[in-house]
Amino acid sequence: MEKTWFITGVSSGFGYELTKQLLDKGNTVIGTVRNKEKATDFLS
Repeated sequence: MEKTWFITGVSSGFGYELTKQLLDKGNTVIGTVRNKEKATDFLS
């Protein structure tokens, strides 16, 4: 079952790793970043 997650700090550290795993499993992630260049890995 897909879920939608809200995660603060998806551009580094724990938030980044958690976001990668959730997206790999087909979930949706809404996240905040301080440095948007670091979060471009997640843009489709």
